[in-house]
Amino acid sequence: MRLVVAPAARRTTTSRLSIPAPGRPVPPSSTVSVRGHHGEAGDATLTDVLPPLPEPPFLVATALAFGATRRQLRSPRLHAPVRGVRMDVGLADDVRGVTAAVQLVLPDDAAFSHTTAAALWDLPLPRGVTGTGPLHVTGPAGRRSIDALHVVSHAGLAPVDVAVRHGVRTTRPDRTWADLGALVAGRQAGPSLGPTDLVVVTDALLPGADEPGPALVSCSKRDSRHGRVAGAPRR
Repeated sequence: MRLVVAPAARRTTTSRLSIPAPGRPVPPSSTVSVRGHHGEAGDATLTDVLPPLPEPPFLVATALAFGATRRQLRSPRLHAPVRGVRMDVGLADDVRGVTAAVQLVLPDDAAFSHTTAAALWDLPLPRGVTGTGPLHVTGPAGRRSIDALHVVSHAGLAPVDVAVRHGVRTTRPDRTWADLGALVAGRQAGPSLGPTDLVVVTDALLPGADEPGPALVSCSKRDSRHGRVAGAPRR
């Protein structure tokens, strides 16, 4: 009698990746368990599984084009100052960090202005007035430069009013001073910014200050374009 032995069925396994439950992101340095083709266990870093994010700040569209996932973009390590942009959450209250991020979606003919420009120029602002809450942006006459939450958009910017400070486009000190005066005159900055605060800013801009800033243009040149600034000192 012949005994026929059937060949053993080939055992196959598929790789399994253990990912944390939704809402619990894994830092890039963390490891995840992986089971290989023959069932052996091993570890792999998240960077072996998901593509790395661009160095912040970056555009969401750029990250997605390189294969990033929506989960990565929701990482608690990232902050969205405006829609479509991500930056380091540790810089969320830093005017230089926020403006560098928002400039990624700012038109080339627009610049940061008002209290945001004052903060970029290191001008003295009273407690409660910051360069980031809200952000102020000014562009050419006739259109809004950006439409976003926590951003105030102004119009009437001329190319001569623009300078570069800390790598971002901002209004020049003299234009910034005039814009602050307009806020004070129109009570647009609330009770935290008043005529006395504008005098302090003026002193910081005039030659001879402890840390001299660029010379302030004469009031007469600005009067014709912006109107008389309430609270400006007469010298």
